[in-house]
Amino acid sequence: MDWATRKVLAWRLSNTMHAAFCVEALREAIARFGPRAIMNADQGSQFTGTEWITTLTDVGMLFKLTPALPRSSATFRRRV
Repeated sequence: MDWATRKVLAWRLSNTMHAAFCVEALREAIARFGPRAIMNADQGSQFTGTEWITTLTDVGMLFKLTPALPRSSATFRRRV
């Protein structure tokens, strides 16, 4: 999701904790809309893995992990 426009750039649904589906969605979003300046993500294993971080750094994107606070998810839901 692009925070500025609130547009969903790409998405996937999975019933596993594997990172591959997240990386596929990330690559699709980059291919369709180009890299953004900063990627904000939670601290889930999909977003802290080597493949995710390498994909971001290969296109020059900075990444920020949000703190693992219970209210973080509530803040996200309110903003959407």
